[in-house]
Amino acid sequence: MIYGKGWLESNRDFIARTLTVDYVNAKVPQAVAMLKDHPQHDLATKLLQDLPECQELLAHRVRELPELLANLENAQWSV
Repeated sequence: MIYGKGWLESNRDFIARTLTVDYVNAKVPQAVAMLKDHPQHDLATKLLQDLPECQELLAHRVRELPELLANLENAQWSV
């Protein structure tokens, strides 16, 4: 990030390529397993349980995130 300018385009492109619904759906169960003896385990487990019902919102946020990162001063989720 360049102060006041948002993320660089190359970094936004990387996020857009990497952060997908499939990626999140694969990584959340891994996070739950890794947090087994951590205080955040219950929160991660709740996220995993809620994930199937949140697919539409997740897809929208994944699409929107690179745009928000382009201009952090006015960044606000549309949903």
